[in-house]
Amino acid sequence: MISRGHDSWRQSTVAKTEVGGRPLRLNEFVELCRILEMDSFVTLTMVTAEDDIEATIAERRLAVQYARERASEASALAEVAAAEFAGAQHRLRLAEAMRTGTAIDTSSALKGFLASDEEPGA
Repeated sequence: MISRGHDSWRQSTVAKTEVGGRPLRLNEFVELCRILEMDSFVTLTMVTAEDDIEATIAERRLAVQYARERASEASALAEVAAAEFAGAQHRLRLAEAMRTGTAIDTSSALKGFLASDEEPGA
């Protein structure tokens, strides 16, 4: 801190600041964040008063629950899309085989067609 223009900073300043015996000024906070390679804005917004900790925890738990639900919804949609994709691929192969008169494994084509009509996870 001294090399960055805070001439009054000594080990005793650090100790007093750490235990709350001395306030940390905003310009000191910003400089400490630079030294520690931390984003001062993000760090400042993360600081929460003790009275707000329970509210913050409850809010963040809700955010986690919401994210979990969104991930579950996305997973279900991905399963449906994968089944639709597989069915479309099989129907394409069947149509191409019909056009060329090529013999195909009908059990495989039928399985792919049926897979696209099934419910996810069925």
